[in-house]
Amino acid sequence: MSEIQTTRGDDPDIRVFYFSPTLLTPSGSPFALKLLTYLRMTGLKYKTFHSLKTSSKRKLPFISFKGKEMGDSTFIMQFLNKEFNKDLNSSLSSVEKAASVAFQRLCEENLYWCMVHDRWTLHTERFLEQLVMHKFKKRVIAAYALVHFRRLQKANLYGHGIGRHSNKEIFEIGERDLAALSDFLADKKFFMGPEPTEVDCTVFGTVEQFIECLPGSKYEKLIKEKFSNLIAYTDRMKEKFWPDWREQCAQKKIKQKSESQPKPDKENGTSKEEAKARDQSESVGDAQPLSVENNTTDDDHIHASGDDISSENEPILTQ
Repeated sequence: MSEIQTTRGDDPDIRVFYFSPTLLTPSGSPFALKLLTYLRMTGLKYKTFHSLKTSSKRKLPFISFKGKEMGDSTFIMQFLNKEFNKDLNSSLSSVEKAASVAFQRLCEENLYWCMVHDRWTLHTERFLEQLVMHKFKKRVIAAYALVHFRRLQKANLYGHGIGRHSNKEIFEIGERDLAALSDFLADKKFFMGPEPTEVDCTVFGTVEQFIECLPGSKYEKLIKEKFSNLIAYTDRMKEKFWPDWREQCAQKKIKQKSESQPKPDKENGTSKEEAKARDQSESVGDAQPLSVENNTTDDDHIHASGDDISSENEPILTQ
C-alpha cells in the first residue's frame, strides 16, 4: 500500500483505498472513479492510497473514517452525505431522482458486467498491459491474475447470469445499455441537466472505463462511431472535476520518474558497471506497465474496482 496524494486538507479524516491507476485513468476501477469524483464534487477533504487490501466486505474501494472502515462506494457516499450534510441531488425532482437510481443500477449491475466480460475473458492481456506496478508486484499480479482472477471472474459472470450468454449476446446487451445512456444524455451538459448531480459520478466512472481501458475493443469502436456524445460528456467531467487527470494517470507518473532519473553514461561520469549495479538496486521499485509477457497461467478477478493477492477463493468485489 502506498500513499499517493493529499487533497484539500493537511490531515483529512477520510482516507480512500482503491485500485491503482492505469496508463490512461487514475484507477482501473469504475467504482473508484465514482467515489473519487464524488469527493471532488463535494469538496470534502481526503487522502488517497493505492491498495491491494480490501475492506471487511472484501471490496475495493473502501474508506477509513476516524478509524472506522467502510466498503461499497454507494454506502460510503450515503454515509458521507449524512456525516457532512451533502446533497448533490438537491435540484432534482422525485421523478428525476428515481431516474438517477435506475441509471445507476444500469451502470453498476448490468453494463459493468459487460466490461468485466470483455476485460477478463476476451482481452485480459491487453488490459493487464495498462496496469502499472512495481516490478515485483507486476510479476506476482500478472501470474496470479492469469490463473485466479480470470477463473473467479468467469464464475462471477456465470453467477450473475450474463456469463451464460454468448459473446455476441453480451456485446448486444452492452450496446443497448450504452445506447440508453447516450439517448438520455442527448445534448445535455451533464447527465441530468445543466448541473452535475450524484449519478454523474457513476456514469462518468463507468463510461470512462469503456473509453480508456478497453483499447481496441468493439465497445471502444462503438462509442466512437455511434455514441460520441458520451466522449464529449466524459471530457466535460474531466475538465470540471479532474483538471489534474493526466497527472493522476500512471503514464504521466512513469514519464515524470523517467525524466527525473539521470542516464548512466559517460557524460555524467557513471561507468557501465556502476550503472548496471544502480539499475539492479532500483529495479524492485521501478513502476512499469503490468505485462503478461513471459508469465505463466491464466487469470481473473477485479470487480471493476480492485483486487487483492489472497489465498482465499472468496470473490473480491469492487463497488
